[in-house]
Amino acid sequence: MHRRSVVAGLVAGLLALPALHTTAAAAATGDPTTTSRINEGDPTYAAIDISVERFPDGTAPRHVVLSRDDRFADSLAGSALTGEGPLLFTEPAALTGATSVEIDRLLEPGGRIYLLGGTAAIASTTEQALRERGYDVRRLAGQSRVETAVEVAFEVRRLHPGDEVLLARADGWVDSITGGGIAAERHLPVLVTASDRLSPAVAWWLAADSTTTTTLLGGTAALSDAVAAAVPGPRRIAGTDRTGTAAAIATNLWGEDGTGERDFVVTNGVDDDGWAFGVAAAGLAADGDAPLLLVTDEVTEPTADLVSTCGEPEVDLTVVGDGATVPGALREQLDAADGFACGPDGALTPPAELEPSVECDALVTEYKTLALDQVGPYGFGGFEIMPAIEEDSPSAGDDASGGPTDGDESLTNDTPEDTSSTNVQEEGVDEPDTVKTDGDTAFVVAHGDLQAVDITGTTPAVVDTLDLGDDFGHELLLSGDRLLVVTPHWDFGILEGDVARTSFAPGEPTTTIRLVDVTDPANLTVLDTVELDGSHRSARMIGSVVRLVMQTDPSFPFVYPTDDSDAAVHAAAERNREIIEASTAEDWLPDFVDCADVSLPPVESGMSTVSVLTFDLASGIEPTSSAAVTANAETVYASTTRLYVTTGRWEWEPDALGSQVTTEVHGFDITDPAATTYVGSGAVEGYALNQFSLSEHEGFLRIATTTAPPWREDGEEGEQSESMVTVLDEQAGELVQVGRVSGLGLGERIYAVRYFGDVAAVVTFRQVDPLYLLDLSNPAAPSVAGELKLLGYSAYLHKVADGRLLGVGAAADEDGMVTGAQVTLFDTSDPSSPQVVDQVTFESGYTSVEYDHHAFLHWPATGLAVIPIEQHGETGTGFVGAVGLDVTADGLTEAGRASHQDDASGSEWWPSINRSFVDGDSLYTVSEVGIERADLGDLTERAFIRF
Repeated sequence: MHRRSVVAGLVAGLLALPALHTTAAAAATGDPTTTSRINEGDPTYAAIDISVERFPDGTAPRHVVLSRDDRFADSLAGSALTGEGPLLFTEPAALTGATSVEIDRLLEPGGRIYLLGGTAAIASTTEQALRERGYDVRRLAGQSRVETAVEVAFEVRRLHPGDEVLLARADGWVDSITGGGIAAERHLPVLVTASDRLSPAVAWWLAADSTTTTTLLGGTAALSDAVAAAVPGPRRIAGTDRTGTAAAIATNLWGEDGTGERDFVVTNGVDDDGWAFGVAAAGLAADGDAPLLLVTDEVTEPTADLVSTCGEPEVDLTVVGDGATVPGALREQLDAADGFACGPDGALTPPAELEPSVECDALVTEYKTLALDQVGPYGFGGFEIMPAIEEDSPSAGDDASGGPTDGDESLTNDTPEDTSSTNVQEEGVDEPDTVKTDGDTAFVVAHGDLQAVDITGTTPAVVDTLDLGDDFGHELLLSGDRLLVVTPHWDFGILEGDVARTSFAPGEPTTTIRLVDVTDPANLTVLDTVELDGSHRSARMIGSVVRLVMQTDPSFPFVYPTDDSDAAVHAAAERNREIIEASTAEDWLPDFVDCADVSLPPVESGMSTVSVLTFDLASGIEPTSSAAVTANAETVYASTTRLYVTTGRWEWEPDALGSQVTTEVHGFDITDPAATTYVGSGAVEGYALNQFSLSEHEGFLRIATTTAPPWREDGEEGEQSESMVTVLDEQAGELVQVGRVSGLGLGERIYAVRYFGDVAAVVTFRQVDPLYLLDLSNPAAPSVAGELKLLGYSAYLHKVADGRLLGVGAAADEDGMVTGAQVTLFDTSDPSSPQVVDQVTFESGYTSVEYDHHAFLHWPATGLAVIPIEQHGETGTGFVGAVGLDVTADGLTEAGRASHQDDASGSEWWPSINRSFVDGDSLYTVSEVGIERADLGDLTERAFIRF
């Protein structure tokens, strides 16, 4: 027993003492959900919490029931005595300290204590010590668990005469605990027997008793027909599994029919410690007339049917166990069932609309509910040190694949016509990058510095350098003579305290934004610096107006256990829960967000705050407005009128509607340059690969998803994956599905998506590369126009001319084994019949364009495409640099190659070219070591400078 959450990343601990229950925040619509939790990961302390809940100071129980904490055998029958007193646990060899304190709180001298089991279960020294403290100690014990249950049954009958008994199997605990609540409420003895025959001791007791009804708990595998035939007045209560039996007990013994207002106690029916939580909860169930229901690693149909409602009737739940016992995602699913089961056949259909949270109290309550599901003796998630790499950071790539949408090259922010700009997704919407240029100066992030490189002469020249500090992941946005530098920062602190061991832990992430005057590139001047709480997920800029998407995670001064003992682990968990309970809005929200700015999603999307900040570089970098959502941000996409933030939910964190993978989408109106406004939310089935999975066109949002995320092998869950494109429309504050085309790439997953107005190109892959062209002209009825299969895959798609699509990815053999990098030119002029025009393969090669679309360059004026390539052969061989391809309607021809290998002589590594841009008749390539000017026609080097 004694779950010890001592491994890294293990979520443990939930609700605080002495406030044992926390009411969950109401969902957006539907009934208010009242779900409380006995928030302990160790059943010994959970039993104490239940005791405090049931018998507060000044309320004395009739007796206390004491059982061993490491085996269920002697506890099976004990629930019958818990209607009038708590069941507590102790170590077999000595009385557990916390339990001893609780006994003294509950009982005056002379109070009765029942010990379950012999001296091997609870030591004689414990019995003697309790007697010496003046308690009336009675041991109920037999030679086996069967005989011990008989002794308990005699005592139950002595206290409460009757004619009904419950019978369960002796070698399992599930049916005993689910029947324990009704046993506690009605004072019914619980007997246990062998599964295939009636144990002699039970037969003897039944013969001596006045039993007229014997209720058998479980199916014939638990108690055979032979057992049923040997008992008086047999009736069997059973379901198809343990959760079904619990539901059947609730229906047949408690009289619960799943209608009207109702209460339930819920715990885990498969955990090793589940028996202890269940036995301890029997009295709680009896007090509240609340049947005990079970969850496993999911909320099964029998449980869901009893807790689901449509409309007004309210279901109150008490969850027994911490977030490791009953995860927050399952608690969320139970919550969502109340008031939302209004779909066909009672299906859960929560609304998509967010609710503005004007009241800080409601918002903080929501945050606390989420946090108390996850906090434990090691804070949130154990010893995790590093926060996730920002999705849009240069080190991770803006996304894993994709490409610009309706337009070709984006010439935003007054970039000269003979100069290329950052390769972006939407024309007119700029994205942060590590290189920006205005045609005269290239601003480059290298070696942690901002380098201003004059490109007006024959040889590039660094004219000024701005030290950006020791951080990494800097990104740039350029508007006229104003340059925005966005810098993430992480700190590491040390946890110390009387409860804690000294430990390193992640500090609060922050984001620094600097506004740099680049009027004179030789004199870079920082005009303003603002430090923001949280980490930036991405940014978009239209004209000079920036939308910065931030995620602020809660950070608290948690403590760690002093050692691995149960007492130390419990003390640390309790302290951490107290910290959460005492939290205020200031602890949860960044300084730049007010409670009124935050909206609550209809189902829980994480306990972080995602904020969209608006500011105009022409005026400064102090945000003029903010709009926020209580969620975790994964992907950011923006058109010229809308910005969307997605939240993905994976199979290890089932969403509020079940265990399937879903993606929630939160939409914001960005048409007002001075403000950002929330417009609605929605959810689609499946995993969205990256920002290019989304596209807004003529008021409709299209989103491509795969039912299985990339890290899960197809068939793991017994179902074949498929991909789809769903069309959403804004309707009364919701993003409502109006159309969908599914069944794409069965058994495969999406590798790339590209939208062109009413056409979408979708690439799926497992062994071959099906390129689908979709007709999206009718949002209500999107369809597959054409399909092409070939070996390998495209991870990035780019429109190079009308009817021509360039795919960058990898070559593969017939088994799906990748053999090198590959560039494919497709003819898409007839969407019903896409064709391959030409292919170029780089054996044993790899291109960073697969995960970083900013690394790709296409210059329409000459048809040049520049693609970073790495080919590593034996020592001293291979190629690392960029390949230029002349792209025409008829094919692909290699124009030349650029490499910084020779320019990095003396280095132990070959520098990768990570960016390229065109200025006039020159191609510039950028790596960490320097910048090279080359001939635009054949990529012949003209000049190189080192940073």
